[in-house]
Amino acid sequence: MQMANGLFTAEWNSVRALGEKRSFCAGEFLYLQGESDIGLICLVKGRIRNSFSFASGAEKTMSIVEGPAIIGETAVIDGGASICSPRAMTAVEAVMIQRDVARTFIESHPNFMLLLLQNYTKIIRGLELQTESLILNTTQKLARLLVNFRSYGFYYHHPDDENIQVTHEILASFLGVSRTKITEALILFEEKKLIRKSRGRIEILARDGLKALYE
Repeated sequence: MQMANGLFTAEWNSVRALGEKRSFCAGEFLYLQGESDIGLICLVKGRIRNSFSFASGAEKTMSIVEGPAIIGETAVIDGGASICSPRAMTAVEAVMIQRDVARTFIESHPNFMLLLLQNYTKIIRGLELQTESLILNTTQKLARLLVNFRSYGFYYHHPDDENIQVTHEILASFLGVSRTKITEALILFEEKKLIRKSRGRIEILARDGLKALYE
């Protein structure tokens, strides 16, 4: 049996049993970029935002992940430090598994390794989309993100492809632009009847119209 997000139920239940249960409040970091020996984390419930911090103090949102999901696998596999900081956006329930224990489990469970490879593929494709958007202006970047939000780094489980749960601040952090520019672009999209905005949500009304802005 396969769960909605590609987790194999038997492996998911087995790996969860290996760690320590932890709870995080909205706003708390599960760990910080650059920390070592974090281990593997099973995100059981809740939603987190993975971000990368620059020496200048700027921050770039890399992805938003909704449980059930696995995070922290990169540092487990290569033995290095964490490459981003996951911060709870909601109340989060997680299971923290020590690196050595997680590596042993991964090596003996090929289905679980396949899951991690699938996750890597999604991440790489998302980063490719983000990189390709660097040459676009803010309006084009935002239109491209809205059309491709599932591939761009919004890893939600809800099936509705026309409604995105996201704030102006998060969109600005994803695209590396100011919140003001995001607001201006969204107002333009709404005036053109391409989207409909409500608090914390954007409904896509005309996907083809958004595509025409950047293709």
